[in-house]
Amino acid sequence: LMILVSTYLCAVFWTVVPYPIDRIHTCVQVAEEAEHQGVPASLVIALSYVETRFNPNAISRSGAIGPLQVLPKYVCQDDGPWR
Repeated sequence: LMILVSTYLCAVFWTVVPYPIDRIHTCVQVAEEAEHQGVPASLVIALSYVETRFNPNAISRSGAIGPLQVLPKYVCQDDGPWR
């Protein structure tokens, strides 16, 4: 069910804003992970769009990475909680 919801949210989003297929794939991945973590997918999709337009390779001047522009020092390498 989570995959269907996240795919639907991304599909609706892309009818408004056309982007390359790799960005659509990133949108689906972001939405699925948001649902897995218990965060509303629509919120994370909107944030990811505003921050990087779903660019999975984005790196800011301050060192934030990925479509959500998270600083590496706040990400755990395993499946553990955020610091």
